[in-house]
Amino acid sequence: MIYALNEEKLTHCDPLFQPFELEGIGVLDKKQIDSAYEIGYKNARKTLKNWDVKAYTSS
Repeated sequence: MIYALNEEKLTHCDPLFQPFELEGIGVLDKKQIDSAYEIGYKNARKTLKNWDVKAYTSS
């Protein structure tokens, strides 16, 4: 529901981190916080590794 309401806004993000593996973890799920962190961290590293910063910065 939240994604559907903000889908258009997300197209303006550079870069956009979307670790779909987090879909099974609730926002308040304290038991899986370490797992959620690892998933997000790995997704961010992968996304940034392939991100062309120069294409988004002004000269």
